[in-house]
Amino acid sequence: MAGDAISAIGSINQGKADSMAGEYNAQSAEQNAAYSIQQARENERRQRIVSKKFLGDIRASYGASGITADASALDILEESAANAELDALTIRHEGEAKATGYRNEARYARVAGENAKTASYLKAAGYVASGVEKGMGYKADSDYRSKMLEKKKG
Repeated sequence: MAGDAISAIGSINQGKADSMAGEYNAQSAEQNAAYSIQQARENERRQRIVSKKFLGDIRASYGASGITADASALDILEESAANAELDALTIRHEGEAKATGYRNEARYARVAGENAKTASYLKAAGYVASGVEKGMGYKADSDYRSKMLEKKKG
């Protein structure tokens, strides 16, 4: 019976430790998600700076070579601006997708930790029930032995 009690306590402690580990992993994943968003915002900002400079260079080269603002030149400039914007938005989207993955990891880690804690309580209850059953069996055996001894004496 004492061994079952010790096993029950050990099971509960293991469940608490697993739950704490799950929470730690969840917090770490949430920090990674926040960092991914920050990193994507910075990369997007830098991409916009590079694109703005690139579009400025195109305008300057048009002016230096005497190209007028005719339809084809404007079309090229417009397409370059659209591609630059698409690059910036792609960077943002990739960062958000990465952050979503980390947030999903955080949710999974929390659920896994809570499930481990719940499982440990159920396992501990099993140990306690087993100990009680053993104790009752011992008592029943002891009562039976006492009755048999009394019959032999009497």
